[in-house]
Amino acid sequence: IVGGPSIDLGYVNPFYDAKDTSFQASIYSRLDYRFGTSFLYGAGSPTAGSTYSERRSGTSIGFVRPVTTQWSVGISGKIEDVLTNNSGAAPLNSYIKQDGPIAVAGLAAIRNRRDIDVDASRGDYLKWNIEPGYSNINEVGGATADRNILGPHTFVRNTIELREYW
Repeated sequence: IVGGPSIDLGYVNPFYDAKDTSFQASIYSRLDYRFGTSFLYGAGSPTAGSTYSERRSGTSIGFVRPVTTQWSVGISGKIEDVLTNNSGAAPLNSYIKQDGPIAVAGLAAIRNRRDIDVDASRGDYLKWNIEPGYSNINEVGGATADRNILGPHTFVRNTIELREYW
């Protein structure tokens, strides 16, 4: 079922061991709304005919350990199943349907030089994350009707997040 409520059961332990390692775990089933239009490029506001939704159900786990006063390293993992609604109301090319299971491992380096983490007014925060993953696409639709992408695939996602406070 794609519709319905979202639920998330999470646990966080900020002092998992004597080396100040933090631990987080989550089990979830979330409904994510997607929009087939863009506010930036003049397509107007989203309407019932230009939206669709995805249900992402899975689990995640992660550990972060400080190595200096400013630097930390993290390791994480996530396994989830993606189910997209068959949006008959949305235009055929306005959404991408790629259903199936996904597994992702993550490795992060984090530099935190903020004055106060919760409500920073000075400093910066830098996070570099590399996430190798595996997906097994078992159904496609919308703008991705090419059935050649069905089956197992691997990928690597790299992200850099930088926040400056002044």
